[in-house]
Amino acid sequence: MMSCSSLHTVGAVEWLDFTPISLSNCSAFKGPDFAQNDLIGTVPATLGRLRNVYRINFENNRLGNGNASDLNFFRSLPNCSILEVFGMGGNYFAGELPPSIVNLSYFMRIFTISGNFIHGNIPNGIENLVNLILLGLGNNGLGGSVPEAIGKLHELQVVSMDGNKFSRSIPRPLGNLTALTILFMQENMFEGTIPRSLGNCKNLITLNLSSNSLNGTIPKEVIDLSSLSISLSLSDNFLAGTLPSEVSHLKNLGELDLSEKKLSSELPSNLGECIGLEHRHLEANGFEGTIPQTLKKIRGLEEMDLLRNSFSRLIPKFLGELLTLKLLNLSYNNFYGELPSEGIFSNATAVSIIGNDKLCSDVPKLLLSPCLKRKHNSTRKIFSPKVVILVTCATILLVVY
Repeated sequence: MMSCSSLHTVGAVEWLDFTPISLSNCSAFKGPDFAQNDLIGTVPATLGRLRNVYRINFENNRLGNGNASDLNFFRSLPNCSILEVFGMGGNYFAGELPPSIVNLSYFMRIFTISGNFIHGNIPNGIENLVNLILLGLGNNGLGGSVPEAIGKLHELQVVSMDGNKFSRSIPRPLGNLTALTILFMQENMFEGTIPRSLGNCKNLITLNLSSNSLNGTIPKEVIDLSSLSISLSLSDNFLAGTLPSEVSHLKNLGELDLSEKKLSSELPSNLGECIGLEHRHLEANGFEGTIPQTLKKIRGLEEMDLLRNSFSRLIPKFLGELLTLKLLNLSYNNFYGELPSEGIFSNATAVSIIGNDKLCSDVPKLLLSPCLKRKHNSTRKIFSPKVVILVTCATILLVVY
């Protein structure tokens, strides 16, 4: 049997049946870390005897049996009065999220149970964890509404609730979390409008609300968050209206995903001010008009997807001048005229333009109708000044004689 002294940090443990109650008798433990191993079995219900631990980390193992008793050990955890870090993500824990989590240590800063099979609601009293900076609940079976009291956790910097069954409205008090940098709430059943109060989170660098049932318009206060530098994803909702011109304030944003919605009108001409964009997804909307010439300013653009919109007119040649562009999808729009042939347009596997029946190209691999060349030269020759003079003189001679 392993001694307590050898278990302060354990790595590369394979297929250890983690059931010994003696583990909880190791009072000398300060920060046991069993992450990223192949531990199986259950966590001792007497884990709370480790009163001196500041960290408990069992992430990315095979712990839990997928039944309601998996989380019994939570009942004793409030006894760990100086616990700061608790990690149980990436296991097989099931059961209902116990109310006892609201009585965890006052010093709790990191709490993550993401990637399990845990269900139930977020317990009332979650605001007791006043020093929490990371709350990881993603990819479970949690449901119900998110309590508004979560807005009292003013130290929160990272919140992950994605991949659950949360419903009703996104609580407005989330806007009180002014230290928040990352907010993942995608792949749930949230409905109602996007809270304008999120515009108060001036430190946000990533915001993902995609794959919900949100409606209404995109609040100007949210699209105006110039702090967003990694990703803004509002895709696959029921949002409508226009794209606010304040989008130009996202100068450092790397990814903008507004696909699968009902946005309409023309793209704001100042969208080109988002010079940090690398990935832009606007597919499956109702955007119309032309692609703004100002987009030529985005020199680092790698992907642009405009699939299934109502864009029309000529495809601008500057797209072929964007040397970083690796993927361009213009399919199922109303573009017409000759397709540019430079840059990405010379790579048939990097460009998709199907469903634009009025386009033409002389590049065979693109499978478009060949462009009909106008006979400008012959016309010019017929009506050149010399020919006109000769014809005029001949006509005069015929009339005279």
